[in-house]
Amino acid sequence: MKNSVKGILKTCVALGLCAVLAVGGYHLYKHWDKVTDWFNGIFHKEDPVPDKPTQPEGEEIKDFTFSSNQITGYIGSEVVLDNLPTSYSMKVGEVEETLEITVEDTSDEDAMKEFTEKVENSSFWCTPNGGERFFSSTFNEWNEYMASHYPNAEQEVFPMKFEFCSVTYLTGDDIKVTKIADGAFAGNTILSKVVIPRNIQELGQQAFENCENLTEINIPEGITEIKYQTFYGCKNLENIALPDSLTSIGHGAFDLTAIKSLTIPANVSNLDMLVSDKSALEELQIKSTLINPEQITSLASFASKLKIYVPDDYYLANYEIYFSNYLENIYPENGTYPENSSITVIFKNGDNEISNETYFKNSTVKVPEEPTQEGKLFCGWEIDGVIYENYQIENILIENDKLSETITFTAHFYDIPKPLEEFNSNGEIRNDIETLTLSPKYYKIQKYTNIATYNSKEELEQARELYDGKYFVHKNPDGGYNYIGVIDLDSYLDEFTYPITCSSIEISIYDLKDLTEDEINDFLSRNYYFTEEEDYLGSDYVEFTYSNFNGFFYYAENLKTIIIPEGAVLYDYTLSDCPSLEKLILDSPTLIPVGKADSLEFEQANELILSDRYLIYVPDELVEEYKSNELYSPYADQIHPMSELELAEG
Repeated sequence: MKNSVKGILKTCVALGLCAVLAVGGYHLYKHWDKVTDWFNGIFHKEDPVPDKPTQPEGEEIKDFTFSSNQITGYIGSEVVLDNLPTSYSMKVGEVEETLEITVEDTSDEDAMKEFTEKVENSSFWCTPNGGERFFSSTFNEWNEYMASHYPNAEQEVFPMKFEFCSVTYLTGDDIKVTKIADGAFAGNTILSKVVIPRNIQELGQQAFENCENLTEINIPEGITEIKYQTFYGCKNLENIALPDSLTSIGHGAFDLTAIKSLTIPANVSNLDMLVSDKSALEELQIKSTLINPEQITSLASFASKLKIYVPDDYYLANYEIYFSNYLENIYPENGTYPENSSITVIFKNGDNEISNETYFKNSTVKVPEEPTQEGKLFCGWEIDGVIYENYQIENILIENDKLSETITFTAHFYDIPKPLEEFNSNGEIRNDIETLTLSPKYYKIQKYTNIATYNSKEELEQARELYDGKYFVHKNPDGGYNYIGVIDLDSYLDEFTYPITCSSIEISIYDLKDLTEDEINDFLSRNYYFTEEEDYLGSDYVEFTYSNFNGFFYYAENLKTIIIPEGAVLYDYTLSDCPSLEKLILDSPTLIPVGKADSLEFEQANELILSDRYLIYVPDELVEEYKSNELYSPYADQIHPMSELELAEG
């Protein structure tokens, strides 16, 4: 019985296996192509796209790397790019090793560094998690592939499997080498001579940037474009000949080179700012008439020391465009200029002629050095009643209506102002002054002197005579400045924090009423640096109009007479406490206005505060006007005609 059961079971199993084999065979037959593809995928890998050439006839090129149809990089000694292969092919050899890595696995810095160097310098297969296996011969190609296939991916494409390969390079006829890629030789400090083969059709931007030892290069016919900074920073490159096939030159192409003279071929139609003022280029010969003239003026402004020569007809046709300051940079090649386009400009100091120059229409005037006259200050150059400073003259363009004429600029001087003797070095009225005439043009110049740092109380005390009894400013520990007026050094020695940086202040009062506004502005500009309080220390001078007389007369113990002339202002309470004042003389044909003492600019006061101890003298014809004026009327009993004063003094 048992044998019968076993026989039945064996029969069933056999029948089942046959059924499975039959079904499997059927599906294998139906999907045979996929099976063979799978089999070949395991044992027979497809060669990748050819990637790197060798010299023909087994002469290996050791100094270059290649990608697609272009030279992409260089290593090695001095090289001549000549007799390059016109084509190449490549075969990937056996996989040398396999390495898996994840983005998170960065704890082992040495391993990550080794891996990064291998990826940057080797050819490899790469299989991202969830992606297909692909081949890359450069780090950049791998980055481009990952960016294009996984633009938003983070962790999901990792871990990655890297299989580093050995590559054999063969010659062939599949891809021609026609380009030198962007930045292929950038930063190469060994390369000294380059002969570019005729099969090269394109030079990439920055291809030879900062090749500091490059001294010789030829560019063959067929090259149509010198791109952005192609030869930038080749500081030992002194000469270069551009081919007639050239049509475009990019920004900074020859900047920071040693080239002093360059010729632009006749077919160039695009000319960017190929150099700057930092370049050695002095002369540019442009043979082309296809260039937009505004590109030439842009270059002239970008490299202001460069002299540019263009064909004569082209120069004449675009003369109007060159009016804007560029006629000192752009010239006709053979010297053909428009008629009636020049003007003579003369600079004189008194009767002496300093310079006599001829300029073309709308060119910039060159200004001679600032002239001098003994005892006087130079204010500027005067023409037609207008005074120009040096920098203003430099920006003056010779106008069209001045052509074929002579114009003369005359040096304008004024007497050197002297500080008023009535004031001391603290800007106060001296005690021995009894009569003072005020002015509408008082200016106070504060000069900061004796700027020094002292490390101790003893050091500062030894310098007492520099600071004692003078206006004083010192630097606070927080970096700000403290202005403390006239100082009694003993009162502050123990309060200072040492080291201390400090300065004394010498004040001079000037009356500039006899100067014109131009002369006043010139004088003040010579003595004006900073006005903000935090900038006092270390500044040379500050100035401000001495129109605010608050506290001005407080220390004038012996001042008996004050004269306020035409144009000056009487301020509301500044004369209220003059201890010895006897006479206030308002010597103006019109009523003297009253301003607010606490206003930086003139502002009409609401009241006038005077002492009843002194007499007020005004022109006879204005006596009643003063007495009836609401500001002066409270002092009507003190107001007297000027004739009484003259009679008393007579």
